[in-house]
Amino acid sequence: MCEILRENFDERFPEIKDVIERSSFVAIDTEFTGLSTNDSSCPSLFDEAKTRYKKLKKSISQFVICQFGLCAFVEIPDQPNRYQAYAFNFYLFQPSFGPVDCRFLCQASSLHFLSKHNFDFNKFIHHGVPYLNKDQEEEIRKQHKEQSLYSGTQSLELRGLDDQISSSISRTESWLEHAHEGDKITLDSENYTGQYLLFTELKNQLNPELVKCEVTNNLKIVVTRQKSSSKKKIKEQQTKEEEKILLSVIGFSRIIKLLIKLKKPLVGHNLLTDLLLLYDKFIKPLPEKYADFKANLHKAFPFVYDTKHLAFKIRKHQKLNNNCTFLDNTNLEDLHAALSSDEAKFFVLYNPGIDLADISQKYGEEQRPHEAGYDAYLSGFVFLRMTHLFAAKLQKSQLFKPFPFSKFIKVLQPYENQVNIPRATIPFVNLSGNDPPSVRPQWFFVESNVTQPLSGHKVAKQFVRFGSVDVKIIDQCHAVVAVAHHRRVDNVLKLVKKNKSTTVRLYNSLYDSYLMRNLIWSGGVFTTLSLCIGAGLLIWRVLK
Repeated sequence: MCEILRENFDERFPEIKDVIERSSFVAIDTEFTGLSTNDSSCPSLFDEAKTRYKKLKKSISQFVICQFGLCAFVEIPDQPNRYQAYAFNFYLFQPSFGPVDCRFLCQASSLHFLSKHNFDFNKFIHHGVPYLNKDQEEEIRKQHKEQSLYSGTQSLELRGLDDQISSSISRTESWLEHAHEGDKITLDSENYTGQYLLFTELKNQLNPELVKCEVTNNLKIVVTRQKSSSKKKIKEQQTKEEEKILLSVIGFSRIIKLLIKLKKPLVGHNLLTDLLLLYDKFIKPLPEKYADFKANLHKAFPFVYDTKHLAFKIRKHQKLNNNCTFLDNTNLEDLHAALSSDEAKFFVLYNPGIDLADISQKYGEEQRPHEAGYDAYLSGFVFLRMTHLFAAKLQKSQLFKPFPFSKFIKVLQPYENQVNIPRATIPFVNLSGNDPPSVRPQWFFVESNVTQPLSGHKVAKQFVRFGSVDVKIIDQCHAVVAVAHHRRVDNVLKLVKKNKSTTVRLYNSLYDSYLMRNLIWSGGVFTTLSLCIGAGLLIWRVLK
């Protein structure tokens, strides 16, 4: 079973660790409780990279990951050009523990989207694997060492736990009166806080020379009647069991630590938001400066590949231009369908074989779009097939044998650490260097010729025929319009000649920048894309 919950995480961790260590690369995907905190944080064609980062940082700090998909692709020994995909779907939930008591937002449209794709909210809240970022872990360990983790803390939860702990202690003391060496009693806890406090009380109130307390994966503590033991062994055993509780609370963050340690190539589809969430929830709170984020993330993950960006770049390459239709639609599911078709299979020789491991077979039996584990698998599949196609077309001579994985990494070097950034002034973020210059068309400056004030909604409606267009209202008489594609510019100019109510010209950065200076940071973008499709916050998720 590839579904990982709180109850089976510790048991499955060695297996997950093993396949990650043996993998050629790891693909990831996330699902989360919201996209934007308000309209001003929605993506806009006016956004520079720093602006978009500030928007995403503000939103991501207030939402949480509810599901994390990880798929490790392992080369099969003695079978060149064949990979086994180990896909895992983690439900995540950060529990209240010590100084950590996470507060987060939920967005109605995002929850509806998750529900529509069969997301199990009970598994999220009641069975989600815990996690901590570095700062939270350090604070918990510090307070644990000082024995002040719950010192002086009062809450309704703790008052309820006091009764449960007192009952468990009384039950254990009664059992000890008649217990013989080797006898065991199992005590239940409601949560990690209860398990930690119960273990602490057992340690303090019972004779440690006569009983041994062991922590289990399912919030239980097993008490065993034993022979007398030395103080040194008692202390070592108690420290070991306390560490097991702390490791359980750290939970999924152990996976991220492993990925950072191993520096495996990290693959995802349209994964800018995924990377920011990963950094904020499992490493450290997002830094204020965009440049610091890029530097820190690149240090943690030096080899990042975005399959959406790769599809954009590879399909435009001169070796494939007008000769390959498999990458025309960069939606993840469409890419997977195209690259797994018979036509794609025989388009180039020696396509990599990809087998789902036994634990992940359900993803071969049914499609589960927007389940994080399934999307991680698709991302890795697309990465292998697309990169092989690209490498084969770059080959100057006929291909006589399969490519090693190192060849794929070599041909992708020009696109390494480049992450797609949708609806912005630049096409991608470069995690390991300077971002590219803008490739968007010049903005348009709109001036009203009538006494009626300009309406952002009405201006956006006028431009709806041009697809993805954003409008910024400057004042009652002026607006700025951004279009996504160069081919729309001539169409806009032709249209405005027929419109007597407004005058439109190309935006002049010297003359008009004073009017725009403060507006760019103020929000209020009117987007024709949302007018056309509706539910603008869900558009990005659907297109992903």
